[in-house]
Amino acid sequence: MKVTTFQNVQIKLEHAGVGHRIFATTIDLIIITSYIATLSLTLLSTSPGLFIVMVIPCCFYTLLFEYFMNGQTPGKKIMKIKAARTDGSNPSFSQYLLRWLFRLVDVFTLSGAIAILMISFSKSRKRLGDLVADTTVVKTNKETSLKDLKKKEYEIEENYEPQYPQVVQLSDKDYQTILTCFRSAQQHSNFQLMIELKSKVTALLNVSTEQKPYEFIPQILKDYQYYFNQERT
Repeated sequence: MKVTTFQNVQIKLEHAGVGHRIFATTIDLIIITSYIATLSLTLLSTSPGLFIVMVIPCCFYTLLFEYFMNGQTPGKKIMKIKAARTDGSNPSFSQYLLRWLFRLVDVFTLSGAIAILMISFSKSRKRLGDLVADTTVVKTNKETSLKDLKKKEYEIEENYEPQYPQVVQLSDKDYQTILTCFRSAQQHSNFQLMIELKSKVTALLNVSTEQKPYEFIPQILKDYQYYFNQERT
């Protein structure tokens, strides 16, 4: 799966294979089992009611961790994979919820055979929950990082025409803040930050655009540089 950036650079988002996902699930099951075993030794005989209360969160383990850890459970984090939308950004809560609900079919039916078969033989490497929620699971190592978007000094062509003249409203501090956030999003493969940055900038400049965040922010930076160069000449 590839995302094409403003500079026509294709960022490869490599799908996590069935092996990575099985190991991640195994790690998570070990964590859950260890937690329940510890509670059994300490609470089951003395406080069965409290034991039940303490075990209930395990039912929502995947949902809670993926939502609060940007698509990762401890197992996924160790295996360097994460759940994401097909454009690489973080799913919404409803998408995480759908993924979690369909785990009952994917993972816990026939010992996970359904999920294994679907991930192994589908080009998109999706289980049923991914298909329903419009998500996927990708690797988060350097091969899939937004670091492929190398920082470049924007070359302003002689006949360049800026798309957003509103950038003249930005102060140098605004520009530096946008640039810093953009670089951080690149460095850490943080698509969610890119989306939030676009929202802040469009509100600040009072503009509306259909451009993707990774297209819009570089355009804003280039337009700002264009006007900055004009002032110096």
